Amino acid sequence: MSLPQYPENYPIGPRIINNYGFAPVWRSSLIPGWGQFYKKQSKKGYFFLISETILISGALFSNYLSIHYHDKAFDAYNDNDYSLQRDYKNWSDTAESIAVISGIAAGVVYIYNIFDSVSSKGAKRYTSVDNNFKIYTSLNKNIIFFVLLKL
Repeated sequence: MSLPQYPENYPIGPRIINNYGFAPVWRSSLIPGWGQFYKKQSKKGYFFLISETILISGALFSNYLSIHYHDKAFDAYNDNDYSLQRDYKNWSDTAESIAVISGIAAGVVYIYNIFDSVSSKGAKRYTSVDNNFKIYTSLNKNIIFFVLLKL
C-alpha cells in the first residue's frame, strides 16, 4: 500500500480546534453553566449554575414574602392597627425591592452565561485534517505516536 503524494504544505496529521459550534449556546440557554461544562470549564459551569439557582430562588422567596406581608398589612388595616400596618407595608416593600434586584441580577448572569459560552475558547480538541484519515495512538515507553491511515 503506497501513500498518496501531497504538496509540501499540505497539513497532514492531527490539528487542534477550539470551535464547538452552536452546542454550548443552546446548552447554556436551557441550563445555565451546561455549555461551560460541555467546554470542560467546570469552575465557570458551577459558578453560573449555583449563582442562577441562588438568585432565582432569592427572587421567588422575596416575592412570596412581599405578598405575605402585603396580606398581613391588609389584615392589620381591617383591625385598625395602623402602626402594625405601616410596619408590614414597609417589610412588603423591602421584600419586593429585593425580589426585583435579584431578578435583574439573575437576568444579567444568564445573559453573561450565554455570552461566555459563545466567546470562551474551551478545552482543546484534536481532529484530523482530512476525514479520510483515522488517528490511532499507541503509548510506547512514554512516547505517543500518531499513525495516520488512509481508508
